[in-house]
Amino acid sequence: MLLKRAVAPVPIAGSKPTGRGSGQTPGRTEYASTTGPHLARRLHRPGRSQTSHDAATNLISLAQAIRRGDIHADEIKARNLISGLQYIVDPSQTSVDDLRRELAALRTQLEQAIAAQEIPDATDAEDARESLAAAETELAQPVPHGNRVLRKLDEFSQIITRSAETADAAGKLGALVISLAPVAATLWQIAGRILGV
Repeated sequence: MLLKRAVAPVPIAGSKPTGRGSGQTPGRTEYASTTGPHLARRLHRPGRSQTSHDAATNLISLAQAIRRGDIHADEIKARNLISGLQYIVDPSQTSVDDLRRELAALRTQLEQAIAAQEIPDATDAEDARESLAAAETELAQPVPHGNRVLRKLDEFSQIITRSAETADAAGKLGALVISLAPVAATLWQIAGRILGV
């Protein structure tokens, strides 16, 4: 005896089909992606690179403001703007010896930046070394010539700030030279104040 198989779904007791095809499984439906970045813009905080870029730009802007004279030594301490000074606690009250020690520490950091090729132009790197060395040598004199010290620190600060701008534009956001820009500008301003220039 042959058994016939049912080709249509067998209704459960008490259930009624509502229309043709109601007992069939729907066909495969494709759905759009639910993980695209366009679905939830700004859901997360800005990434590290954006935050770092803003910080680098702020440091460069700070160096430029100090060099223009928009920010003075007493404001630097009051607003806690510079974190790279090692020996000068209060830029408005410092000595030539403190400045000399800061320049020695700055020389060490300059050499690290040069070794890391953060000053892209070799001539600029050498000029920065020479300017800083000349300022240190002049400060070691019994009576330092203030204009010469200030001129050499100005040259140094300009080179460091330009190199910081280049590093920022190239996306080298962790570059030491970026953090040195406001320090160099601050030391230039401090030198002018304590040497009476």
